[in-house]
Amino acid sequence: MKEQLEKASQNYTELHRNLQEFESNNPKWAKSLSEKQTELQKVTNEDKTKSEVLRNIRIRLEQSRSTFSANTSRGRILDGLMEQKRKGTLPGIYGRLGDLGAIDEKFDGVWPFR
Repeated sequence: MKEQLEKASQNYTELHRNLQEFESNNPKWAKSLSEKQTELQKVTNEDKTKSEVLRNIRIRLEQSRSTFSANTSRGRILDGLMEQKRKGTLPGIYGRLGDLGAIDEKFDGVWPFR
């Protein structure tokens, strides 16, 4: 019985010491928690900003790929037409207007034909 009382007393002393240690560290932890929450909010905002930048870069990349593909396709068509002109199978094609010299800005572009 005496041993049980001593064990209980030791347990109580140890628990009391742990409680005091916890209470003394509690303000430090609360401050640390607050700092970590602020840091988390900052990182979250930074992530959103960088995600938006990445999305815009991906959009521009896709537009560039599309433009490149269209230009490549247009170049192949032009090459094919010019080859047919050289062979003489397409009478009436004399060449590109751009091959004659510089094109004035107001005439450079796509014009709808009707």
